[in-house]
Amino acid sequence: PPRTRAMEFFEGKRVRELRGTYEDALEQTLTPQSLEEFSSALHGLDPEMHEPLFDLYCQLLSGISTFSLDEFESIVREEALVPRLNALDQACEARGIMELGERNGGGEAPLGRPP
Repeated sequence: PPRTRAMEFFEGKRVRELRGTYEDALEQTLTPQSLEEFSSALHGLDPEMHEPLFDLYCQLLSGISTFSLDEFESIVREEALVPRLNALDQACEARGIMELGERNGGGEAPLGRPP
């Protein structure tokens, strides 16, 4: 089927999985500790400094998250991942492969390259 610009911007299954996995990993990695956990690592430092340092720590994590998401989007665009992964979705669908290793109607599908 001919490619249209709409197909290039529609996010298919693989694009959604890639984006979701990346966002979940970022969230798990960049979730801040509690103030109590953070403060426990600062023995010897004036307790009045714990909260301002914690705020700075949270701002830093937020900045890293924003930068990482922006960088991910740049890579997705530069590498044309949306149309490439969408084409892979279509090739698998044409071969009756619904999920990795599964064929439409049951049975194992070969993990060869799409046509």
